[in-house]
Amino acid sequence: MKLRNSAKGVVVHEGRVLLTRCVDHTGDWYCCPGGGQEPGETLAQAVRRECMEETGALVNVGDMLCVLEFHDHHNGNHAIEFYFACTLEGGEIGMGATPDTGQVAVEWIAPSS
Repeated sequence: MKLRNSAKGVVVHEGRVLLTRCVDHTGDWYCCPGGGQEPGETLAQAVRRECMEETGALVNVGDMLCVLEFHDHHNGNHAIEFYFACTLEGGEIGMGATPDTGQVAVEWIAPSS
């Protein structure tokens, strides 16, 4: 089983959350921008890089919000995801230069109350 650290950014700006929209065989789904930590890279550096790659957003990385761990027995992956509070510093928001496989859009979503 392969172990993977993933760093995710919870980017909130003007009451909306920045999410990537993806499509696969299960349908449409949303997730926070982020991805795998590279060797020698801190989790904060990974969040900043991944947000830029996937969404064009330059972010300031703040406190860690939570850690999620899951096993996907179907494909043999074991993932640990680290979620960080982020604020928007700048950038041109849209499909980044290196979107995830299946990523079809970048959207600002207002949380429902």
